[in-house]
Amino acid sequence: MGARKQYRDDGDSGVVGIRRHLLLRRGGASQVPAGEALVNDPHFFERVKVFALALLKMVVHARSDSTIEVMGLMQGKSDGDAIIVIDAFALPVEGTETRVNAQAGANEFMVDYSHTNKQVNNVIIHGLQIHHCRSQPPGEVMGPDGKIQQLGHIDGDAIRLVSASKVWLDHNTLYSSQDGLIDVTRGSSNVTISNNWFKNQNKVMLLGHDDGYLRDVNMKVTVAFNRFGPDCHQRMPRVRYGYAHVVNNLYQGWGLYAIGGSMNPSVKSQANLFVAPKSGKKEVTWKKNYHHGMSEWKFKSVKDVFENGACFQQTGDNNSGVEPHYNHEQGFPVADARSVRVLTRNSGALNCPKRSRC
Repeated sequence: MGARKQYRDDGDSGVVGIRRHLLLRRGGASQVPAGEALVNDPHFFERVKVFALALLKMVVHARSDSTIEVMGLMQGKSDGDAIIVIDAFALPVEGTETRVNAQAGANEFMVDYSHTNKQVNNVIIHGLQIHHCRSQPPGEVMGPDGKIQQLGHIDGDAIRLVSASKVWLDHNTLYSSQDGLIDVTRGSSNVTISNNWFKNQNKVMLLGHDDGYLRDVNMKVTVAFNRFGPDCHQRMPRVRYGYAHVVNNLYQGWGLYAIGGSMNPSVKSQANLFVAPKSGKKEVTWKKNYHHGMSEWKFKSVKDVFENGACFQQTGDNNSGVEPHYNHEQGFPVADARSVRVLTRNSGALNCPKRSRC
């Protein structure tokens, strides 16, 4: 009851038509830098802002007729010393004691709800920061429609597309996940990955499920205006079967390789800027089970710029099979590779001030 008395309407505008949210204040202050707050100081945050719709869903959940404890998951972000709760969901976790561990169920729910797109089309994923994703065992989760769903093993990818089409991943910041940052698999196609920032990751981007999944031969993916690095090791992208147009990206070094593949993929690398690491491998590409003269392989470099000794071993006897064949609505101008540093300066999730068009 004491906390309830501290609620007040602070008058800020919300998002998606929500005009008001509630503010819960607590006392105290912290001198810990924001980047260390969650690790070193659990009392760093001074305010909790709850959007009205999220608060309403929490109240309905709390006043349900269940005779045992119910669990919920809040979704939101941080802003300075404030935690902003944008939405809330019920979890399929119940308990009768004060110590109930809902972490595994919450993690599975978030992976399924936020990071996995199965057999969907016409989807835009924009403006997110996704990081430190971890693998999870199979289990039950509650979907956005409130229905219990079976979820298989999760590898720990930040974003995974499964049999999806017409998906646009734009202006996201992805890093430090257990498996990869983006997987486009099991027949997914017509995917655009643009203006993203990938960093601090071993395996970055996988296009194609495995060497035995033949449906991926029809995959088409555009990878444009992204920044790879610092500290990206491999798979930028790694392509199985299918086709990838890799254009106007900035590569700030690599470990094993930057662009790789297997099973006769077609890759057009166009007007990218490859900055090789100071020491280690300078070759941009890696090709599994490729032998000189295999004409099915198409790895072509067109107007790329190579710095610090970087080099690109091309394959295929001609340029056939490497054009993207965009229609009038899909086509876009390709910039000179020497301007890629400027083009990718604002890659990643945008830091937009309030009330701005961003």
